[in-house]
Amino acid sequence: MSLLHRRQQTMNAANRAAVSPIPAWAELMKLDEQEALALAKQHGIAESDRMAALQALNAKRKASQ
Repeated sequence: MSLLHRRQQTMNAANRAAVSPIPAWAELMKLDEQEALALAKQHGIAESDRMAALQALNAKRKASQ
C-alpha cells in the first residue's frame, strides 16, 4: 500500500467521522422533529422530544464557543 493510498484512506475515515457543526438557534428552530432528534443523536445527546433536543444542542453549541 502506497503512502498516498494510506493517506487517502485516513482522510476518508476522518471525513466520515466528522460531526457537522451545530447551527445557530434560528437554524435549529427550522428543523422538524426527526431532523432535530437525528442531529442531537449525532452529537451524543439522547433526547426524546424536539424542544429538549434543540435546547440541548443550543447549550452544547454555546459551551463550545
